[in-house]
Amino acid sequence: MFFTETARLADVVLPSASFAEKEGTFTNFEGRTQPVRKAIEPIGECLPDWRIILQLSEKMGQPMPYSSPQEVMNEIEELVPFYQRPASADLEKEDVDWAELESDSVRTKRLYKGPFPSGFGRLSPAEYTPPTDVSGNGYPLTLLSGSILHHFGSGTRSLRASRLKEFSPHSWIEISQDDAKRLRVGDSDPVKVVSSVGELTTTVKVTGSLPSGLLFMPISFPESPINELFDIKVD
Repeated sequence: MFFTETARLADVVLPSASFAEKEGTFTNFEGRTQPVRKAIEPIGECLPDWRIILQLSEKMGQPMPYSSPQEVMNEIEELVPFYQRPASADLEKEDVDWAELESDSVRTKRLYKGPFPSGFGRLSPAEYTPPTDVSGNGYPLTLLSGSILHHFGSGTRSLRASRLKEFSPHSWIEISQDDAKRLRVGDSDPVKVVSSVGELTTTVKVTGSLPSGLLFMPISFPESPINELFDIKVD
């Protein structure tokens, strides 16, 4: 447990216990519910989520009558039909697949099979919003961003792993051999990357895998926050 970039934006941070410090369940996108068993007692002032919600509710004048995770789960079973069977005793033995809830159902590898009743998928069109930071002639290179093998996302977790940092310890920007030659830069050279929105500094990595005109930069290094180069409406 550590203070994340997202938590730094919060006005209030609640001391939630980690997965190893509380009882409960996880339900994944497949619809499979698995039990979570407490391995250690919560450290310091940490509390399981349900106790935090109880205390907040009481402070707001609406106390809740729960004294255990099972009591919370019992109410979920009553209100959500999906949870009427797997949320209690069955989870003590094994994880439960929603495909097995119906008495006449057959266990399948996937929960849902076949098309929608209409035979067509359900698509929700989104209104296109053109970018506001389209570069002109003064910005001849196009920058791509993404994750890399040794770090995931913003690096909040992976940068704390010393072994992973040995492979990728700091930020860089990849550039094609032709562009590197034209701009007279080489491996490990410090450079300033400038867009119509912002700028940052990083080091060069020359590669033969990029075509001329394209750059690539990982998003995982806070010392070179690549999002500052873009006018991001949705991330």
